[in-house]
Amino acid sequence: MTTRIGGNNQIDLNSTSDISNTGYYGRKTLDERIPAQTSRALTASGANYVIFRFGEVLLSYAEAQNEAVGPDASVYAALNQLRKRAGLPDLAAGMSQGQLRDYIHRERRVELAFEDKRWFDIRRWKITAGPTGVLNTPSMGMQITPDKTTGKLTYAKVKVFENRFFDFQNWMPIPQQDIAKNTKLVQNPGY
Repeated sequence: MTTRIGGNNQIDLNSTSDISNTGYYGRKTLDERIPAQTSRALTASGANYVIFRFGEVLLSYAEAQNEAVGPDASVYAALNQLRKRAGLPDLAAGMSQGQLRDYIHRERRVELAFEDKRWFDIRRWKITAGPTGVLNTPSMGMQITPDKTTGKLTYAKVKVFENRFFDFQNWMPIPQQDIAKNTKLVQNPGY
């Protein structure tokens, strides 16, 4: 896979036909011993999609317990169990509830990357919209350009597109037929 300018899989960051608009591809859950597929109609594995796994159980427990009672020993035990599975040292105790909340948010983002959890996490944490909302920051990509004489690669971080997300988009509209059935129902803001 050569995504640099002039490569077999060149990514120009402004084409809607590119598989990746950012210049990045995911490697997580791929078995690199399986040769590349020649057609999208072929499948390399019959494995079921993982919806829920033990790492998420540990993170969900740590998040809920930290919010309910603060950073007690069981929160650190759950996080350290997760870290041990990844070959990382134990997390040192002594964080405040807010510091541990920030750590758990980051850990969920990293541990559960590409597992279809992030959208629900950022909505639950109410960090989608507003001036610092994670969905209101520009989407960035990496443009890789080889020097024509030396072949040395130059990496440039570039804005792919600007995002605009509003609070009301966190909720779906209530169907008009349901509002007609119950006059006490009020439509969600923005719809």
